[in-house]
Amino acid sequence: MLIDMASTSFVLKDKNTKGKTPIFLLFRYNSQRIKISTREMVEPEYWNARKQRVIVTSELHNSQEINNVLTVLQDNSLEIYDNFKNEFNREPKTEELKVLFDKSLFLDDILVHKSSQQLTFFEFFENLIKVRKENKKVSPQRVYIYNNALNLLRDFQKDTGELVAFERFDEHFSINFRAYLEQKKQYSPNTILKNFKVIRTVLNNAFTKNYNINREYKSLDFMPEEEETFEIALSIDEVEALYKHDFSKNKKLDKIRDLFVVQCYSGLRFSDLRKLGKEHLQGKFLSIVQEKTKKKNPLPVIIPILEPVKEIFEKYNYKLPNDVTNQYMNSMLKEMAKDSKLFDDEVSYYKIKAGERRLISNPRFNEITTHTARRTYCTMSYKIGVPTQSIMRISGHKTEASFLRYLKVNNEEHAERTLKIWEAYYLNVKNDTGKTIQLLKEA
Repeated sequence: MLIDMASTSFVLKDKNTKGKTPIFLLFRYNSQRIKISTREMVEPEYWNARKQRVIVTSELHNSQEINNVLTVLQDNSLEIYDNFKNEFNREPKTEELKVLFDKSLFLDDILVHKSSQQLTFFEFFENLIKVRKENKKVSPQRVYIYNNALNLLRDFQKDTGELVAFERFDEHFSINFRAYLEQKKQYSPNTILKNFKVIRTVLNNAFTKNYNINREYKSLDFMPEEEETFEIALSIDEVEALYKHDFSKNKKLDKIRDLFVVQCYSGLRFSDLRKLGKEHLQGKFLSIVQEKTKKKNPLPVIIPILEPVKEIFEKYNYKLPNDVTNQYMNSMLKEMAKDSKLFDDEVSYYKIKAGERRLISNPRFNEITTHTARRTYCTMSYKIGVPTQSIMRISGHKTEASFLRYLKVNNEEHAERTLKIWEAYYLNVKNDTGKTIQLLKEA
C-alpha cells in the first residue's frame, strides 16, 4: 500500500522570459496542490530546473541567499504540514494550510523564524493577558475571564479541527463557535456573548498593532445577541418581613439573612459587603471604595445608613461576618428564603439552553441570589421616588441603560407612578402645594 507523502518543488512563473520571473513553491499532499510565491525572483538563465535552485555564480551576487531562502521554505512548509497532522490527527484542508503558510512562512517580509512583531493569535492572546496582569490593568477576576476564553478557543480548535487564526474571525467562525459553545459546552446566550466580547477586545488590540485581521469581526452579524434574563427583586414589604422573621433557631440562616438585608438596604455588591466594617461608618453614611471599579474610580460611594443596617451593625459589634464565600451565600440564601416561607410562589420564564428555548418553572426562593439584593435596592429606591442619578451614584452604574436593566418595575407600576406625577401637576396648577409634594413623594 502506497503512503501519500507530502512533497515540495520549485518552479519559475515564466521560464521563457528574458527578465526576472518569480519563483514558486509547489506543495503537494493527498492529491492536493498549493502554489505559493516565495517572494524571490531570478532570470531563467540562472535557474537550474533539475536541482530546482539558482545557479551559484559571481554574476549573481545573491544566488546563495536565494537558495538558502528556498531551503528554509521547503523545510518549514513540510514541518507546518506535519505539525498540523500530529495536532489534529487528520489531513489539513487546503484553505487551512494556506492560512498557516501565509502566517508562518512570511513574517514582516523575513523568513520563517518567529518574529516578536508578528505572533500567532494564541501567542498574541497569551502575551496580552501576561502584560495586562503584570501591569495590573485588569482585576484577577478579569484575568480569569480572559484565560477561560483563551482555553475555550483552544478546545474549539482541537475538538472541531477549525483553525483559529487572525484571518479566520469571520461569520463562518462566529456561527461554528456559537454552536460549539451552545451544544458542546451547554453555555447560555449571555455566557457566549461574554466570551465573544473578550475575543473582540483581543482583536481590537491586535488591529491597533497592524496585525492582518479579517475585519468581519467588526460587523454586527459577528456578535451573538444578548438574551433578556429573568431576574427578581423583592418588594419593600418583603424585605421588612424577612428582616423581622425569627431565625434564632438557626444561627447560620440568621447570619445569611442579616448580610442579605444589609445588601438590600445599601445596594452593595457581595465583594464590598465582605470588607464592610466600622471604619466605613461616617455619621449617618457608609463610605466605601467599590472593589469592582476602584481602578477606574478610586473615589468612595456614600450610602445612607438606614435603620435596619444600623441595627445589624450593632448586633455584630460593628464587624459584619466575612467568613462567607459568594457561592456559599447564594446556596444558603435559597435555604434561608425557603425557611422563611415568604417566597413559595412559583415563577415561570423562558431560558435558552443548548440552543433550545425552554420553559422554566421554579419557586421564587430558588431565584434569590446576592445580586437580587442590588436589584432590590435599586427597585425599592426608584419606586419611592429617589432620583435615578442619586441611585446610580450609590449603585455604581455608569450608564442609565445598564441601570434600567436592574429595575424590576412592571407596566402597571410605571403607569401608577406616571399617574401620580400628573395628578401632582394638576394639583400644583390649583396651588394645592402641600398635597402636591405628598403625591410626588408617593410617586
